[in-house]
Amino acid sequence: MDLLDTLFDLIRIRETLSMLVSSSKDFARLSFENDTDFSLRYQKARESFLDKVANIVTIDEIVEDMKELYRTHFTLKDIEVFIAFYSSEAGQHFLDAQPAIQAEHQSILMDRIRIRMAGLKKEVEQYFEKDSL
Repeated sequence: MDLLDTLFDLIRIRETLSMLVSSSKDFARLSFENDTDFSLRYQKARESFLDKVANIVTIDEIVEDMKELYRTHFTLKDIEVFIAFYSSEAGQHFLDAQPAIQAEHQSILMDRIRIRMAGLKKEVEQYFEKDSL
């Protein structure tokens, strides 16, 4: 295991990426959330494609890409300093707080998107109503 594996384990990168993949599916679902115009067949197809989109790139591939980027942007000394910080009590506290912070932010963001999507949906409907006259 190299230093980047150690760092990525400390910063829980795989868990974070899994949450991001799940969140991206939630955001995609949100855009269709209250739309009753879609048939059950369409909804099942949408779910199937959301799963495919979420798995189009594996977390292992993303981690390998990130390792290359870290090697490009950070020195060995930088990585050692990161490891020291994330191994410390403060670093662990920072990491422990991240899921709660992300969940709270996601809730705030989802509410904001839901409100704005409703306004955008009305705007689109008005556009097509005007265009059909």
